[in-house]
Amino acid sequence: TKALVTLTLIGGLAGPIFIPLAGIMTVALGWRWAAVGLAAVLLVVFVLSACAGKPAPTPAGEATETASPAESAAPVPVHNQGQDQAQAAPAAAALALDQLELDLQPVVQQLRDPLFVTHAGDGSGRLFIVEKPGVIRILQDGQLLGAPFLDIRDRVRSSDSEQGLLGLAFPPNYAETERLFVNYTDANGDTRIARFTANSDAPDTASADSEFPILQIRQPARNHNGGMLAFGPDGYLYIGTGDGGASFDRFGNGQNPATLLGKMLRIDVTSDPSAPYLIPPDNPWIDADLDGVDVRDEIWAIGLRNPWRFSFDPATGDLYIGDVGQNLYEEITVLDANSPPGLNLGWNYFEAKHTFE
Repeated sequence: TKALVTLTLIGGLAGPIFIPLAGIMTVALGWRWAAVGLAAVLLVVFVLSACAGKPAPTPAGEATETASPAESAAPVPVHNQGQDQAQAAPAAAALALDQLELDLQPVVQQLRDPLFVTHAGDGSGRLFIVEKPGVIRILQDGQLLGAPFLDIRDRVRSSDSEQGLLGLAFPPNYAETERLFVNYTDANGDTRIARFTANSDAPDTASADSEFPILQIRQPARNHNGGMLAFGPDGYLYIGTGDGGASFDRFGNGQNPATLLGKMLRIDVTSDPSAPYLIPPDNPWIDADLDGVDVRDEIWAIGLRNPWRFSFDPATGDLYIGDVGQNLYEEITVLDANSPPGLNLGWNYFEAKHTFE
C-alpha cells in the first residue's frame, strides 16, 4: 500500500525530524544542531511503498523552576521505578527500506529558521510553520500567507542554537476555543509555556497581547531546552524538558525528582481556563516522594536528556520520544499506550541502552 508522508527539511539546521507514516507511527531521526542562519524550508512529499528494569532515580541538585499549579484531585499510588523498564511497542507494520520510493517536491521557501510544522485539527487544511526567532506562519492551499499568524519576536531569545520559539500545540477543542499553546525561550533564557488566543474576527491571526502564562522553568544553561509540547489522547498537555544543558547532566537533573528538568511533564490546561493549569488526578507522584525527596506533581516520567521532539501515534496512543544523546548514541523511546506512568527512562544512568560513564 502507498502512503503520503510529509517531511520538513530545514536549511541551516539539523534537528530531530519526525516523519508521520500514514498516521500510523512516527519515526524520529535524532540529528545534531548545525549552524543556524537564514533558512529555507521544503515541505517534501514522500511516497512510501510499505509492507503490510531501570535503576531507581537518585536525587541530585536543586530545583530550578517556579510554578503555580492549581491543587489536584486525590493522590494516586506511586509507581515502583525499580520494577519496570520502558519497552518498545511492536511496530504496526514492517517497513521494508528497499521498497521505499521517494519523490521530493518543494512547496514553500524563504522562511527564517523553520523548525516545526503542525496543523490545528480544525478541518481548515492550514499548516502552521514555527520559525525559531518567534514567528508562526500559515501555509494554506500551497500558499504562504503574507501576515504572520503569531509574532512574539519581542519576547523570544533565539540567539543560541537551542533557544527560540521551539514548540506549538493545538488542543483537541481548538475549533471551539481558538486557544493554542507554545514553548519558547524568554529574554532571560528560561523556558516559558504560554497560551495565546486566535482572533475570532480574523482566525488567521493571533494577538501577541493575548498571552496567558502557563509555566515558567528556569534554565541553568543555554542548551537542552527541549521545546516539544503535544496533547495526548487523554486530552492532557505533555511537555518534554531537557536536563538543564551543558553536558554530562552537569546539574544532576535527569534523576532529580524535585525538578521539572529532564522530564516528561503532564498537565491539564483545558479544564479551567482561568487557572494556569491543573494536575491530572492520575499523575503518578501527586503528594508523593521518591527516596525521601518530594516529587513534582507535574512529572509523568523522569530520566530524559533532551527530548527535542515526541509524538503520539493517533491509531494506538503509543508515545514516541526522540531523545538527543550525549556523544555516542541517539535514542528513540517507545512507550505503548498501556505503559504505566512514572517510568524512569534512564538518563543519566544510561545513554540509550548503554551504561553511561
